[in-house]
This record gives sequence, structure tokens and C-alpha cells, in this order.
Amino acid sequence: MRKFQREQILELLQTLREANLELKKQTSPEVAKSLFGDVKEFTTSVVAFIDTNAGVRTQAAELLLTYSKTIASALVADNPNEFLSQLQRQLPPIEAAVRKLKVDKIEIAFFPYNLSMWDSLESIYFAAKSDPNCDVYCVPIPWFERDKNGRIINAHFDGDQYPKNIEISDWQKYDVEARHPDVIFIHNPYDAGNYVTTVHPDFYSKRLRNLTDLLVYVPYFVTGETIPEHFASCNACLYAHKVIVENEKVLKTYISAYKKEVGNHFGKPEEKFVSLGSPKYDAMAHTAEEYELSQEWHNVLYNADGSKKKVVFYNTSISAALTDSETYLDKLRSVIETFKHLDDSVLWWRPHPLLSATFKSMRPKLSVEYEQIVSDYKQYCQQ
Repeated sequence: MRKFQREQILELLQTLREANLELKKQTSPEVAKSLFGDVKEFTTSVVAFIDTNAGVRTQAAELLLTYSKTIASALVADNPNEFLSQLQRQLPPIEAAVRKLKVDKIEIAFFPYNLSMWDSLESIYFAAKSDPNCDVYCVPIPWFERDKNGRIINAHFDGDQYPKNIEISDWQKYDVEARHPDVIFIHNPYDAGNYVTTVHPDFYSKRLRNLTDLLVYVPYFVTGETIPEHFASCNACLYAHKVIVENEKVLKTYISAYKKEVGNHFGKPEEKFVSLGSPKYDAMAHTAEEYELSQEWHNVLYNADGSKKKVVFYNTSISAALTDSETYLDKLRSVIETFKHLDDSVLWWRPHPLLSATFKSMRPKLSVEYEQIVSDYKQYCQQ
């Protein structure tokens, strides 16, 4: 049985309490008997729910069956309301027994969208999968590109591209509302507030908060030192119960910015933000020993005699691209051109996963120019 299911049963017992109060108001035996019949049927369905999810012959189910027998006696009595006090006395022991029902496992759902950002959740996923007390579901969700007017122009679904060691669940079959997972992990910050992309609205943090006991947002990026203040007031930071950040210095920035931008709405920032590191660092630490280098990249990074070239990792972000786009493109061209003339070194360029979509949406006049630079870089790698 899951914790959520136990809570559902307690809510059903509250319905029985309310039914008893309603029965007290009835002066007509005929109407009372009709209501007693409804309560008996309702009680039977609660017993069936307990048997299905907690196993048969639990104390809670047995007490409810006794409760049902009392109702059966009321149905054949001249004055069924004489049994109301007895029914009322039976409810507290039933509730106590329900609270003792054993919770077997915690259900955890991951809702990644862009595959290139999966490394921001992956090590948490594997840690949860290794815990016998957890039922874990990785549910990749659809995401969409926007044009400069905010209209959807391209749809994406990366669920069929994940590594074989990731067990994938179909987002159309995983009913998050019905399952109400105990914990949900997301890495999309913006809901509908991103000018470049959006995930399917069913998976906005504003909605997911109400469908789980613990919504956890893990940023898909790392900054190392500090963050722009608006990062702390994105929808995911607002609606998540917990936000996992990479280090204590960044934690202080998140808390300070959240207080300034939001205050104490949606939870105290000192409790909401937690410094536990980033799965992206975990991925970097394990990549060298776990990642199988393709033949294409092997040819780029190694000389013909098998010796390795000096590798320069070049990571480019969105914020710099939007600050001065033309200068940014000139710099990209210059850097790539420089490495074309170096025989002992190679440039390993990692643009932000959404950089191409950002140019299409927010700098459409420069989009073709950016794509040409990408094409030139790929040709450089093939030389």
C-alpha cells in the first residue's frame, strides 16, 4: 500500500462521519433506511479498496465489516437511527487501524523533457532505483519550440532515445493524477514562461505540485558561483516543495533572491532550497569511465599514431548569445577558425542545448548565420 492510498481511505472515513451527521437530521425512517443502504454500499467499496491495496484480512477491513453489519441491523430495525451512536463509536478504532496499515514503497516519478538535460536527474534516478523501498518511473514528456510570437512551431519527444539502462514509461499511460506519486522530480524551470520552449501543459510545475506530496526541482544547469536573481523566481522555484542546488554559495544566492522577488510565498526559502550538489557533476565524474567514445569522435581527438591531442572544452550559454548576438557570433567564428590551424589541439564545442531554438525564436535574423557556424564546426571536426 502507498501512503497516498492510506490517506484516501482516511478521507473516505471522513465521508462516513459526515454521513452519520446527515442521518441524525432525518426524521423519516424510510429516508433514513435509504441512506443507510447507501452507506452500507459505500462501506463495502472501502473494504474492497483496502483488500486490493493492503491485502485481505487486515484489522481495518475487519472493523469495517463489523461496521457494515451494524448498518445491516439498522436496515431491518423499526427505527434505524437508534444505531447511530453505535456506528459513531466504531469509527475511531477503524481510523486508528487504517493509520497502522503498512506503507510498502515510495513511488517516485521523473519527468524529463529534453534528452540532453537528462544528466541533471540521472544520478538521482539511479540512486532511487537501487533503493528497494522505492518504485521508480522515468516518464519523458513532450516539449515544443516557439517562434518569436510565442506560437508552437516544432514538437519534440525524446523518450525513444534514452540509454538502454533507463527504464522508460509511456507519458500517455502514466496517469499522474490517479497515481499521485509520493515524489516528482522535474528539471524544467519555466512552465509557460519560456520564450523559446515549453513542455506539455499537463506537466507544468503549477499543476504537478497538487499531484504529489513532494515536488522537487533540480536545475538543468550549473553555475558554480552565483545565479541571476530571476532564476530564483521561475515557476519551478515557486511551486516546488524542494529545490536542489549545487553548493552553499549558490544556495545563499537563491535564498536571498527568492526573498527579494517572492518573499515567503509557497514556503520559506530557507526550507525550500537545499544544497545537495548537482547530478551534472556526478555525470561529469563518471563520464570518462562509463561513456563509450564513438569512432567519429575518436578520430577527432586522436592523432593517426594513437597519441591524444590537447582537448579544449568550449561551453557556450544562452545569456551571452542574447546580450550581444552579433559579437557573440563573431567570437564563435574566430575561436573555430583559430583551432582550424592547430594540429596538436582540438576544440570540443558544447553549445547550450536550446541555443539553436533560441536563435530561431528570439534572434530569427541571425538564426541562419548561427546554423552556418554550426555547420562549419562540424566540417572542421571531419577534417
